[in-house]
Amino acid sequence: MNSILLVGTVSNVEKKFKSDFHNVYRAISCFDSIDIFLVESDSNDATVEILENLKLKMKNFDYVSLGNVKEKYSDRVERIRFCRNRYVDYIKNKITEKEWDYIAVADLDGMNKTIDISQIRDLLTNTNPWDGVFANQKHGYYDLFALRHPEWMPNNCFSDLTESRKKISSTKLLKYQIFKRFKRVLDYDSTRRSSIYKKMRVIPKESNWIKVDSAFGGFAIYKSYWLHKYDYSTSAMEQFTNSEHVDFNLKCSKDGANLFIVPKLMNSSWNEYNINRYFIIRQVRQFLGNHLRLREIILKSRIIFFRK
Repeated sequence: MNSILLVGTVSNVEKKFKSDFHNVYRAISCFDSIDIFLVESDSNDATVEILENLKLKMKNFDYVSLGNVKEKYSDRVERIRFCRNRYVDYIKNKITEKEWDYIAVADLDGMNKTIDISQIRDLLTNTNPWDGVFANQKHGYYDLFALRHPEWMPNNCFSDLTESRKKISSTKLLKYQIFKRFKRVLDYDSTRRSSIYKKMRVIPKESNWIKVDSAFGGFAIYKSYWLHKYDYSTSAMEQFTNSEHVDFNLKCSKDGANLFIVPKLMNSSWNEYNINRYFIIRQVRQFLGNHLRLREIILKSRIIFFRK
């Protein structure tokens, strides 16, 4: 009998949770036994209410709400790392009561729109000796922060970006130097493209499995052994914070785990990350983001003025 535990972290997912949760649940319904455990934190919408209702309806569903974790961990990665280690603790504490064959890790915020049961069935019948598998995205693999591959992404993509930007002049430009200002915008965009967006490879689903040292992509399945042995704690203090997935996966791969991106395991097509591969999209989103930040500054200034 094949059994699986679905785990994940959720925060402010009211609008996208139900659709993603049902997509993932249907996809893993080929397993004989399914349990779910989610870790919630820092939500100020109806996320907790949704989770509580599911717990009342589903005997195999459980969750824990950690409250305001931001007070302890202001850094987003460290906050998620803390929450992921909570479901690792749950797995380890349950080992004498129930030992699952597989652990599925899923983002439930809109990233699993196209995941399908046939993809999961293929994993269970595939002859590749795998310990962990990760999803692919139709229009470009987006999760470069969690990726480690000797040629494709050997380093932290954001450390590469920082190093590239150091080569751009930081000389202060005058208001009338329009051409130089435009060129600097292009130079900065070029570093983003070379360090990040150019590396969001489109991997055809017919491609061979890609062996990696780390990945995620919004959905993963591990043989349960690896979450009994390791957690998401950081292995070393470095200049640039690694993804919590990198810290976990590298422990496993260094211990002999076979980890793969499975091209056929498509969990989304376009998403809010890989759509940035296009220059015009990047510039429009940056403009709108700057516009929204300007509005926030103006509104805050007005509030402070009227309070005085």
